[in-house]
Amino acid sequence: MGEYPEMARADQKQNYKHYEIDFGRRLVAKFRFRPREFWKASKDFPAVGKAALYPTQDPLLSITEAIKAKLTETE
Repeated sequence: MGEYPEMARADQKQNYKHYEIDFGRRLVAKFRFRPREFWKASKDFPAVGKAALYPTQDPLLSITEAIKAKLTETE
């Protein structure tokens, strides 16, 4: 995602009206996602269990808690 049309220099923006280069006005895609229906109907994409998402032995959790503790000390 980026500007369209591409502009090498800032002064090129003067050649366009604001709505022509406003990325927020461009709809790229629109989806409707209903998680309960999706997980029930999809055998190819089974839901990930809570134990897999939040393991009891999580090495990354201990690292992030140590970082958080150091940040809290400096406040």
